[in-house]
Amino acid sequence: MASMIELIKELRDRTGAGMMDCKKALEASNSDVEKAIDWLREKGIAKAQAKASRIAAEGLAGVVVKGDKAIIAEVNCETDFVSKGEKFHKLVEDVMNVTLEKGSKNLDEAKDATKALFTDATVSMGEKLDYRRFEVVADIPADVIEHERAIAFETAKADPKLAGKPEQMLQGIVNGKVKKVLSESILLSQAYLLDGEKSVAQVLKESGANVVKFVRYAVGEGIEKRQDNFADEVMKEIK
Repeated sequence: MASMIELIKELRDRTGAGMMDCKKALEASNSDVEKAIDWLREKGIAKAQAKASRIAAEGLAGVVVKGDKAIIAEVNCETDFVSKGEKFHKLVEDVMNVTLEKGSKNLDEAKDATKALFTDATVSMGEKLDYRRFEVVADIPADVIEHERAIAFETAKADPKLAGKPEQMLQGIVNGKVKKVLSESILLSQAYLLDGEKSVAQVLKESGANVVKFVRYAVGEGIEKRQDNFADEVMKEIK
């Protein structure tokens, strides 16, 4: 049977909670690690509620790419110190991965899918944490391209000017029509504003650059940051 010290170590490794919190959780759960995890999570919820009025204006904006999808997300915390830590960086990465995996369509769905992550992180880091926003960027789905191709093909077959033309020629015409339609919604295919003879893609290539989509998140933008009076805080701690 594992000793209390071994159980505390296991609980700390699995939750990231402090030693004393782990000890209390095990004592309250009759040394059952799984129940102790639940106890810590419940306490984490209580801590999160107690911190609800506090301001989380620091944090991190991250990006994860999986297949033809990419996600940019902003997760906030209270202090710059926490935002630079390994635990917080892992939280942000895990949050983005779960959001992509669950296919969350809005922030409410994303928060619900990642609730457990934030609960555990609150226990571990002891700060108010907030999933502020995210955006998923994807290429044009294959079914959309095929839909446009089918329409273009039927249009080409119905055009009397193209009657009797070889299949290969029709396919070339179809490809051109599909490319023209899709170029209206693809930045890289559009004409460069300062030089109509070149596409955005050509200008980027000449500059050795590339772009998928422009999304800019400034961490904490729009949030009024807390103004601390350090002297007052010290006096409170002394009292």
